[in-house]
Amino acid sequence: TMAQALADGNLTPYEYHVYPAYLSDSEFEEYQNLTRKITGLRNRSSNDPTSTQTNNRVDGDNDDLERLLFQRANILKRCTSKIDVIDAVLNDLSLHRCLIYCADMMQLNDMSILLNTKQIIHLQYTASTPLKQRQEALKAIANNEVPVLLAIDCLDEGVDVPVVDQAIILASSSNKRQFIQRRGRVLRKAEGKRYATLVDVIALPPESAGFDARNMLHSELKRATEMAYLANNRHSTLLNIERYVQPYGVLMTELLNGGSDG
Repeated sequence: TMAQALADGNLTPYEYHVYPAYLSDSEFEEYQNLTRKITGLRNRSSNDPTSTQTNNRVDGDNDDLERLLFQRANILKRCTSKIDVIDAVLNDLSLHRCLIYCADMMQLNDMSILLNTKQIIHLQYTASTPLKQRQEALKAIANNEVPVLLAIDCLDEGVDVPVVDQAIILASSSNKRQFIQRRGRVLRKAEGKRYATLVDVIALPPESAGFDARNMLHSELKRATEMAYLANNRHSTLLNIERYVQPYGVLMTELLNGGSDG
């Protein structure tokens, strides 16, 4: 488990920071509409956690239902306020050897524009990036020649850059394998690497949604509480998460569900 790997010194200790990006009223309404369609097609109750809290395909789902899951997941990944949140984060965080995971090219381009306005040099690592440029980008980030590498899914698996010690996750995922790969990129051990920093920008419902938003909170924040539980700054991050969920009537004990993944 991750807890054992940290205790055994096989992973780099880390600080974990969670920032809320609130859905607009129209984004949340679309999210709720898709959830109703998903539970209806699966013939499940409106409170069934498999349908309300994850965007993963299950046995029996057809292609139409999978498209609905994909659309719902993208609402969270592409939440329009995320770029504004990162704008504020960059005022406090000095970037170096940093991976920024984006949902798609549109979000990556928005992120690139933001970095340009702040005069932060960066490179891209995407499926459309020529192989030679990908290799040069990995070498540049490893040698600290550029502070930031913007990436999409293609950096998840099979790429090893252990010296990277910062990651900003804009494209959150309920896919556990994908999230393990992403956190593993920044928690790999490397010479001279004392600790890592992970920034997680998580889509939350409008605060006015109240109790109706409980299911979405479980989907987005369960992973965050697990990561916070093992972080060096555990207590302050858990307190922040608790503050974020209070408007919706959710208890931290519901999210922790026993604490860490170890």
